[in-house]
Amino acid sequence: MSTIVIISVISLILDLVLSNFLPYIPGGLSLFTTSFSIITIFLIYPLFNGENKNYFIYSFIFGFIYDLALTNLFLYDAIVFLFIAYISSVIYKNF
Repeated sequence: MSTIVIISVISLILDLVLSNFLPYIPGGLSLFTTSFSIITIFLIYPLFNGENKNYFIYSFIFGFIYDLALTNLFLYDAIVFLFIAYISSVIYKNF
């Protein structure tokens, strides 16, 4: 569990750093500029060893923290991260 938290904190820090510097770079803004946390949600699924309930709870909480730190949209990113967690669990189960 500690590796999951470390990976998540590193991706959140990278998102925070990039969200502060990229708006000042000409042509640096796009829809997927800071997507480290979204990729992290997809990549940490194998670390949960098939515990989907804990994975979905962790994804929701991580999305809520991301929401508070970066976007200030109440529960929007938490629901988006939960949806991405569901999609990644389906992809991992089928492949």
